[in-house]
This record gives sequence, structure tokens and C-alpha cells, in this order.
Amino acid sequence: MVFCNKFGSLVRQSIYQNGQVPLGPMLNSIRCLPLTNLFIRDFASGVPFIDACLYRLKQKNESISNKKIWSRRSTILPEYINSYVRIYNGKSFVRVKITEGKVGHKFGEFAFTRKGRVKTPLVKGRAKTKK
Repeated sequence: MVFCNKFGSLVRQSIYQNGQVPLGPMLNSIRCLPLTNLFIRDFASGVPFIDACLYRLKQKNESISNKKIWSRRSTILPEYINSYVRIYNGKSFVRVKITEGKVGHKFGEFAFTRKGRVKTPLVKGRAKTKK
């Protein structure tokens, strides 16, 4: 989103000053920030991002159930409902069932990459100790 704001202000500033669109600085901004292109595609055009391997499975009408998925940035499509997938979290594969509520979200949202900390309640009469 920072890229979109920067891009928009750059265009507005140049048009007000010169009366023409600055192609050089715009292209340099795009080259410097390749990952923001994904965000622009998702937000601006409304087309969901799908990795090439998942796209091939969709084109061949193959089932995605019980497949290993490394692409955490791919969007969950309605065709994947009621199937189980294994999403890579950086260490192991997490088994996740795709439901209607998960459609439109990214695969990575459902495979956590960090460990949850166990929070133990304090017992009365026992003070906190510093280590």
C-alpha cells in the first residue's frame, strides 16, 4: 500500500508541475519493489493470485485433496471446498480442511509459523522471580 501511495503522489506532483506523466521514476519504483505488484494485482484488479502449480491442477481438473502446498501466498478458491490440504509453515506441513469461510483468504493464514507460548496463571503467595 505504501507503494500505491508513493506512486500516486509522484504522478500527481509531476502532472501539476510539468503537465506530463514521469515514466522514468515510475518504472524505477516498480523495479525496486517487485513484491508490491502482487498487492496491486489483488487490490486493484480483483484477480486472486494463484501459484503456477495450483493453477495447473485447476486447469487439469485434478483434486487438490491431500496435496502439499508450499505457496502460502496463493488465494483459496471455491473449487477447493471440502478438501484437505497440507500447508508448509517453514518446518513441517500442517493439515487444514478448506471450508466456505476460508475462500478468498490466503493459504498461509491457516498455517501458523510461530509457536504459541503457554501462559500459566500466577498462584497467590508466589512472587514473580527474575532470571
